[in-house]
Amino acid sequence: MLEHQNHVLELIARGAPLDETLTVYLRAIEAQAPDMLSSILLLDDDGLHLRHCAAPTLPAEYVKAIGGKPIGPAAGSCGTAAYLGAPVVVQDIETDPLWVVYKEIALRHGLRACWSTPIFDGRQHVLGTFAMYFRENRFPTAAHRALIDVTTYTAAIAIVQHREREELKAWETQFAEAQHLAQVGSYEWDLSTFKTRRSAELYRIFGLEPHEFEPTFEAYLARVHPDDREHTRAIVEQSLHDLTPFDFEERIVRADGAVRLLRSRGHWVIDPSGRPPKLVGICHDITEKKALKEQLQAIAGRAREPEIQSSLRNLERAIEDLLR
Repeated sequence: MLEHQNHVLELIARGAPLDETLTVYLRAIEAQAPDMLSSILLLDDDGLHLRHCAAPTLPAEYVKAIGGKPIGPAAGSCGTAAYLGAPVVVQDIETDPLWVVYKEIALRHGLRACWSTPIFDGRQHVLGTFAMYFRENRFPTAAHRALIDVTTYTAAIAIVQHREREELKAWETQFAEAQHLAQVGSYEWDLSTFKTRRSAELYRIFGLEPHEFEPTFEAYLARVHPDDREHTRAIVEQSLHDLTPFDFEERIVRADGAVRLLRSRGHWVIDPSGRPPKLVGICHDITEKKALKEQLQAIAGRAREPEIQSSLRNLERAIEDLLR
């Protein structure tokens, strides 16, 4: 059994799909009790419905029929276990009142007993249920209970890890969309390796694919406009020497030859253990905003009416705020 758990933990670490991971695990569990059929259902985000995630040997018609049904005080073994937050052992599906709604479909497929146990996260919130079905009336033994304990424990790890990965992906997507809307790319320059990590928006600003942009400071400098290159180098090197933040404007030349104006800001993160510092910074593409500000300044200089001049100055200040 330990070998199967280790295999599942490997799948979790690899980021394998949750249904694949749990299906592999349930097949291993069923091998420990050949007369058993099993399933894992997950509780929807609304906390009201259960849906199958893995059910390797249950009849497909049965899985489809009960999937997505609401939990409740008399919702079969699984729906009731999720509702109560406690194990539900049904020895005889045909006569048990919890199965009134679902017994016809269960009996049609030869299912006679069902024991269901909630799967909890670390805060004792119900994640789903683990069910053991039998084709004859059965009551769990000590061996069955041990199998239930190890299965719900391992399934909880898999489900929690999956949800954390999905949440992280959602945050990463939201962060990337926010950077794109703001035309702000971010980066880190690690002096322990002299390598740079860059966000997707930074690559877009430079007009390069990741494989076209070497992860070094020198590769960055190579994309800075030749007339600004030494100025940029001097600012960053002085910032490193003093371990102080920087904030300046520079021009870059994109791969297509277009010149863009960036506002570049960064600060150094000091590691208390004494490792070399890390530079964390952003590049804000202000080309259009700067051009609009200059146009407004030119128009304001020609305008004679005080009201128009005042309105234009207000617009200038608003644009200046965007450039900060």
